Amino acid sequence: MVEYNFIAPGSDNGHYIVEKTINRYAFSPDQFIDRKDWIQGLIPEIFEMLAMEPRIRLFDSEFGISGLPIIPGVFRPTKNYLCMTYKLFPLEHEIGHWIEMRNPLRWLMPEMGLSVWQNDPSPNNYLIGLARESRVIAIENRLLINGENLLLKRNPLNNMYHWFPLAEKFLPFKKFSNMKELRQWTDFIRDKAFNDYPLERIIHEWKLRINAYREWAETKE
Repeated sequence: MVEYNFIAPGSDNGHYIVEKTINRYAFSPDQFIDRKDWIQGLIPEIFEMLAMEPRIRLFDSEFGISGLPIIPGVFRPTKNYLCMTYKLFPLEHEIGHWIEMRNPLRWLMPEMGLSVWQNDPSPNNYLIGLARESRVIAIENRLLINGENLLLKRNPLNNMYHWFPLAEKFLPFKKFSNMKELRQWTDFIRDKAFNDYPLERIIHEWKLRINAYREWAETKE
């Protein structure tokens, strides 16, 4: 049996993270003393994916961990660690963004080169981001045990803190005259992406990105 430790140690910045070893093949939520809820709905394959690279470190929220050569963020590849969040933002969401990112030049960029929670995007950039977020939702739902049943309930416009208020600000724009039309468009993109990304493809795409990270991390500068 192979054991794999991927939870980052607790930091001094107010984030409490339990460091535990999870068995790669027989993991259990009971192995976590705290924050058990994040693991409950994930498919087992996620943990096999994480086990492919021993430098992966997961943080409960935006990280700035003492002793690690990183700055605060939600996705941060370094030579020593591949860091991403598992609570805020959820692990399946960060994996979804990495899989959705088709440009290999951005696979190893901090935050994949994305503007996290950009508050004042242009209408065009907003639409690009909204389409991307719709695809990410589809991919992350593939990583949830009940994901297919939950899919129809999920839309980035349900986010009342970011995507929805920006839509209200911009509407009407482009070909969209109202929120209903915009929601139908994002639903279409989400459903298409769900069909385009079965679990087998997600695992294949994950391996491509892990191999790219490994080659970069092991190359001396």
